[in-house]
Amino acid sequence: MSTVVVVPLSTHSGEIWPLRVKVAAGGRKGSFAVIPGIRQVAKARLSKLAGMLGQHDLEKIARAAQAYLSD
Repeated sequence: MSTVVVVPLSTHSGEIWPLRVKVAAGGRKGSFAVIPGIRQVAKARLSKLAGMLGQHDLEKIARAAQAYLSD
């Protein structure tokens, strides 16, 4: 598979459930996953690993995405 699904991060906005979810990305505090920004990108466009999320943050994003996409 040559593509992946990504959730962009922002540092400029507060948590707004289910549109933005606070996560601890790359050891930085104050990062927010922007759920409406979910999109598919080519792996070739990804240059380096910015960080990894823990299981708890991944579950929060999954719940927010499900709530956002359910209606």
